[in-house]
Amino acid sequence: MSGITDPTEEYFKDGTWAWDGTRWQKLLVDGNGKLQVAGMTNVLLDGTIHSDTLAQSPALGRVIVGLLSNGVPKWSILTPGAAGQVLTVQAAGGLDWATPTAGAYTQGARAYHNVNQSIANGVPTMLALNAERYDTDVIHDLAVSNSRLTCRTEGKYLICGLVAWATNGVGLRIVTLLLNGATIIAGSGTPPTATDLTMHSVAVVQAMVVTDYVELRVYQTSGGALNVLALAEYSPELMMQRVG
Repeated sequence: MSGITDPTEEYFKDGTWAWDGTRWQKLLVDGNGKLQVAGMTNVLLDGTIHSDTLAQSPALGRVIVGLLSNGVPKWSILTPGAAGQVLTVQAAGGLDWATPTAGAYTQGARAYHNVNQSIANGVPTMLALNAERYDTDVIHDLAVSNSRLTCRTEGKYLICGLVAWATNGVGLRIVTLLLNGATIIAGSGTPPTATDLTMHSVAVVQAMVVTDYVELRVYQTSGGALNVLALAEYSPELMMQRVG
């Protein structure tokens, strides 16, 4: 039943098959227990067509590939690649190991403040950020203008801000993401409650060029000073991560 060109034929229900580039050929076991392609006299991994003795005793997990040597089909063990490499089809059509191209963008930062910040009534205020969770592209400066996350690599960034206010039921609470000190690119406003914290999360995907920066601006009208609370992993937090 060798030489099948229609992969839907019933013959595929019985046995193991290999594609020789033109048609499907059935793999058989000869009288010596060696693999052989139906219709061919040479057996797979036989020293008569491959002088490498290791080819007759491949280690567990090794990859066996077909190749042409001076027009003669032979079989070979593919040498293992380095750690982290994957098996790929090369431009010339053969198989080989290659290191995969990194698909994820790495530029990003997340900064926060570890003490409460008192916010004056009726005064828009940029929140200070005196600590970092990570920074992969010199995006945040702890010493100079630490309210800012500054773009160092042009691209599209996911930008998020998190804020929690002390309990107070009077007035409004507003949180905005501000681009370059002037343009609001995302915001959240809500009336507070007298019995619980008022919490905000704001997010946007923004195209940025080098030196663009974002800040987390807050505003409240409680009638007096009111704290933005320092809460572990939540408030206040400002982050940006490149996504495109």
